[in-house]
Amino acid sequence: MIQLIDVKKRFNQDGQWITDGVNLEIPTGKTTCIIGRSGEGKSVLLKQIIGLIKPTSGSIIIDGTDITKLEEKELFHVFKKVGYVFQFAALLDSLTVFENIGLPLLERGIEKNKVLELVKEKLAHVDLSPKDTLNKYPSELSGGMKKRVGLARTLITEPEIILYDE
Repeated sequence: MIQLIDVKKRFNQDGQWITDGVNLEIPTGKTTCIIGRSGEGKSVLLKQIIGLIKPTSGSIIIDGTDITKLEEKELFHVFKKVGYVFQFAALLDSLTVFENIGLPLLERGIEKNKVLELVKEKLAHVDLSPKDTLNKYPSELSGGMKKRVGLARTLITEPEIILYDE
């Protein structure tokens, strides 16, 4: 479960509040959609939930742990279970589709052949042909394909929680 309690964020002392007193409970196993106009802070809110941005005040509790009180190195253990799909895919231009998707597993020391098998599985899961996309670079992909590669990269770590910024 994810709980937000009076979460506020502004980027400078005199600036306007990007999130202002957000209270939200997202139950485990449920799909929750946060809707709003462009520029209203949805992406900032999601980035606060995954710890990329610290709230100015308030609490963010993931499975009973208040992440706003954790040091950066302590966050790693909480966020192994959280996946995030960025709004603009956030693929590394110098890496192939295989490398972009497989990077989290390769960094964990998983054997390359096993990673290749898992990458192919995740590509098929997001309706992309491994044969046609595996060795391509992000610049060779359409916008929709990039989003699906970003989703496959998130899914490959088998997170318990997925946040999708659309």
